[in-house]
Amino acid sequence: MAENAKVELLKQVIQDKNDQIARLEEAVRKLKRITRDQSMQIDRQQKTVTAIRMLVEPGKGSVAFAKHDYEASESGEISFSKGQRIMLLEKPDAEGWARGRTEDGSEAIFPIDFLDIVTL
Repeated sequence: MAENAKVELLKQVIQDKNDQIARLEEAVRKLKRITRDQSMQIDRQQKTVTAIRMLVEPGKGSVAFAKHDYEASESGEISFSKGQRIMLLEKPDAEGWARGRTEDGSEAIFPIDFLDIVTL
């Protein structure tokens, strides 16, 4: 085989490999997009499940809706906005504080007077 033919054959092999690499890189980009989209979808589904669990979590029995905004003044307290849903995790203590979980999963105490309680 002549030297020129060998060089041309090697050039073609290199071009073919470069084309394969380009196709693989595009496939990787597509997979990354799909993975990102699926991750966002899973995140939305997890938030939905959390919200549903707040309404029907077995053994808890009560959900509350904020009558007023409340800004936590100490660590260990939950801040919430009027209308926000909070799952009661413990009954209120003698001083009117209860432990609960907000829709974003935060757990802490809050003053029960700021809430309307619905027993499930």
